[in-house]
Amino acid sequence: MDRIQYVAGGNIYPSRFVKQATTAPFTVVQATAGAAVVGISQEGTTVVPIDGFTNASSGFAGTEGLPIKVFGEHSECLLEVAAAVAAGTLLKSDADGKGVAASTGDLVGARALEASTAAGQKIRVAVEIQRAAA
Repeated sequence: MDRIQYVAGGNIYPSRFVKQATTAPFTVVQATAGAAVVGISQEGTTVVPIDGFTNASSGFAGTEGLPIKVFGEHSECLLEVAAAVAAGTLLKSDADGKGVAASTGDLVGARALEASTAAGQKIRVAVEIQRAAA
């Protein structure tokens, strides 16, 4: 199965939920709280030239107009979480595209495959796009 080739519609941090942009086809932006996500941004950052001779990380997985890898449904990848979560927890996007525990009826983007103990950790998840059931 071929992967969709996405372009970043703005600055997107690594290992964050992304959603489809409404401004251009095949373009994603960092997800907002409770958004319908299409996947999770790549785990690494882009590299940009500094002075023509050396390179540095931009700090972002994607910047506007450049290609970005997106882990879609049925993928396994890292996701940054905004709070401690238990393994098996269904996760949705917070305002910064980080994973937080989903409640009944929420739009879900992933399932935690391992636990986290604090905000800011990156944990292994399975991308599962669904609505949380009761």
